[in-house]
Amino acid sequence: MRDNPNLSPKQTDRIRSVAQLLSVQTGEVLYEPSQPDVPMFIALEGIVAISKTG
Repeated sequence: MRDNPNLSPKQTDRIRSVAQLLSVQTGEVLYEPSQPDVPMFIALEGIVAISKTG
C-alpha cells in the first residue's frame, strides 16, 4: 500500500485492524443514498468517483 497523504502509517494500520478489506471492480457502486447506514470508505489504491444522477 502506498503512503496516504492524510493518514500516518500508524493510523492506517489501526484502521486495517478493524476494517473489512473490499476489492471492487470498475463501475461498481459502493453506496446508494437510499441505504440507511453510511459506511466509511478509504481507498487504498485506484480512483473513486462520487456522482449524483437525476
